[in-house]
Amino acid sequence: MTSPNKPARVVFISLLVIWSVLLMSSCSKHAKKVKGNYIGTLSINDTVMSNNANINIDEVENNVISISSNYFNTYFVEIDKNRYFNSLTYYSVQDDETIEISNHGEILLIHSQDGEEFIFTGNRN
Repeated sequence: MTSPNKPARVVFISLLVIWSVLLMSSCSKHAKKVKGNYIGTLSINDTVMSNNANINIDEVENNVISISSNYFNTYFVEIDKNRYFNSLTYYSVQDDETIEISNHGEILLIHSQDGEEFIFTGNRN
């Protein structure tokens, strides 16, 4: 004769396993989705420096990227994501940094370094 709690226990364990798998698979790996080479227009202090500038974004950790260019020193940014209706945008969680990257590869970067303001708009190459 089986215990009346056995089916309930099996369902509970099954739900626990499914929940654990979903939790582990939902780890944020935003950096991997935005890494790449971006080409666009770069301005320094409101002066266009190049209409064909390159910005490289590399994955450092799951939510941390490094941003490098020939125009400024490489630096690190922590990112997160926002979902709007059909689009997805990755952005900086740091108040002093503006970066927005759409899931279509469009980028807006506003960065200050050594008293200069860098504004980059472009697309993933």
